[in-house]
Amino acid sequence: MSRKLTFAGGLVGVALFTWTVWAADPTQIWQRLSALGWLAPFVPVPQLIASVMDTLGWKFSFAARADVLRFSTLYGVRLAGEGFNHLAPSGYVGGEAVKVYLVTRRGVDGSDATASVVVAKTLMSVAEIFFILTGTILILPWIRSAGLRWLAVLAVVLLGGTSIAGIFWLQRRGLFGGLLGIFRRLGIRIRALEVREDALRKIDHEILRFYREEPRRFAASVAFHFAGWILGAAEVFFLSSWIGTPVGITEAIVIDSLAHVVKGLTLFIPGSIGFQEGGIVALYVFFGLPPAAGVGFGLLRRAREIFCSALGFCLVWWQTRSSAVR
Repeated sequence: MSRKLTFAGGLVGVALFTWTVWAADPTQIWQRLSALGWLAPFVPVPQLIASVMDTLGWKFSFAARADVLRFSTLYGVRLAGEGFNHLAPSGYVGGEAVKVYLVTRRGVDGSDATASVVVAKTLMSVAEIFFILTGTILILPWIRSAGLRWLAVLAVVLLGGTSIAGIFWLQRRGLFGGLLGIFRRLGIRIRALEVREDALRKIDHEILRFYREEPRRFAASVAFHFAGWILGAAEVFFLSSWIGTPVGITEAIVIDSLAHVVKGLTLFIPGSIGFQEGGIVALYVFFGLPPAAGVGFGLLRRAREIFCSALGFCLVWWQTRSSAVR
């Protein structure tokens, strides 16, 4: 069923993408993209800088005793993992398994590696909620209805707060051990998990220990991830200007934050194809900007995702061949 849903969603996404490009006028889109000129090679730069912050956020998600990898190593591994998330319909989870695998190959204990990835994903989500809330607050002056303003803020606070609270609750009760318990109550036996029960419970212990004993690293990780989200909005600010449709910092944060909401809601679709571009165009039009500019930016973001994914895989390949893995 999930494969059929993914396939059907992908077809709808491709159709939506095609319609969006056609409705925005391919000629005008090409004119926008042509305006890049010599700036084209710099398209990935804003996101590569934002990834520095996210890598620091991940580095602080390791317990102090387990923080042994070079920043450059983590940066390459993170790009590779995020590249997998961009290219594969894995609900943004498959890339986390890639990160664990690559980190353990560099000598980090498996439980420490897995715990750091789970914690980093959690704290990045916490920072994302703050980022989306920031975007929601900034868009309020453009919403005329007072009722809709309160509804927008309330929806973000309730949904975001409930989601994060639920994740922390599960992790405090033992995320992996809890899943094993649920499977057993349902009469489901997964041998691959059963034989690793002790290792999974050790990961649960490491996650809980981090929350209890590493408050400074917790705060630093959230702060760096939030900085990463804000710097990610710089991509909207600069690329829009480069294609001849400048936006303000406020509009850039709103567009980027709400575009991530659309992407999150369509995570079962490979790359959120079509829906990501459609959401961006809708936000551009909301601010009175031409649809062609929205499509142009969406195409540049898609190209950046592919480039960063390829760069991540190349970095990991190079590090794997290097004798100095730490």
